[in-house]
Amino acid sequence: MSRRAMSRPPASRPRGARLRTRLRGLGRGGLGLALGLALLVAAGPSLSACGGASQAGRSRADDAIILVRSQPGDAELWVDERFVGPVAALSGGISLRPGSHRVELRHPDYHTFYTVLSVSARQRDQLTAELAPRLP
Repeated sequence: MSRRAMSRPPASRPRGARLRTRLRGLGRGGLGLALGLALLVAAGPSLSACGGASQAGRSRADDAIILVRSQPGDAELWVDERFVGPVAALSGGISLRPGSHRVELRHPDYHTFYTVLSVSARQRDQLTAELAPRLP
């Protein structure tokens, strides 16, 4: 009897065996690519908050660097209606392309702080905001 005839039909194999069979078909490069893509998709929303990256995920030489400080320190930073990250995690600042940007600092227990920053190429600046607490 051939090896193939002795194996179980695919539907009766344990679930893990089917998964291993599918992954085995990708080969070494394909498996690495599949795992890398899965990690990238899972980490995608937080990439812009790592190390102050620009909104596109990469910093350019002519970007402005803005250091952001807030009270409370765990406020969330939003730029142009996109979540960047908690202010405490952005110690290196954020990288912004030259132009105008709507900046918000949000916290559930405080009123949201809004401002529009106009930044030029290679500008270095600091934004400091103290959020007003919400009344009970």
